[in-house]
Amino acid sequence: MRTTIQLSDDLRQRLKLLVVQRNTTYEKLINELIDVYENIVNFKSEKEFSEWFEKNYSLFGFKEIVSKNKGLTPDYVVKDFNGRIKKVELELFAEDFINHKHKKEDVDIIVALFSKDEKSINEIPTLTLNTFCPKPHSNRVTFVCDEKLLIEFKIIAIEERKRFSELLEEIIKRGIEDYKRKTKVKKR
Repeated sequence: MRTTIQLSDDLRQRLKLLVVQRNTTYEKLINELIDVYENIVNFKSEKEFSEWFEKNYSLFGFKEIVSKNKGLTPDYVVKDFNGRIKKVELELFAEDFINHKHKKEDVDIIVALFSKDEKSINEIPTLTLNTFCPKPHSNRVTFVCDEKLLIEFKIIAIEERKRFSELLEEIIKRGIEDYKRKTKVKKR
């Protein structure tokens, strides 16, 4: 049985390029994309994501969950490490915030599994798991730090809405500049 699916010209073009690159059919490509999605997205529902979030909220810079609102917006009221109260809406995909027709004024932060726009949705700050995955970098460096410093680093990254890799590069540059200034002073 064949079915017709309405696609935008842009999406049709992107699919066509993938079919050519993979030397496959549209049906096989779509099945592969579904397989990738099912294997990478560990949560099949917002409820599963919610259960995980309740155990891992500190990854997003929250100190505690103040309340959980079942079926209402926001999904959670949390307290950050600075003692500020934040209204959090949980979404598998941040863009679902728009699809679910949530009101912008009811939410301070969107926490999502994934977002194409890592900074915000409808001007609401968005924190996603993919925010914390460093960009591939040709001169990647691994370093070890204690847990307290790592938590502080995550909080700064979240507050400044930056990826860890960007923030780390910025911190390293500042450190190098400070070091250069200090060594110039000592040489004189």
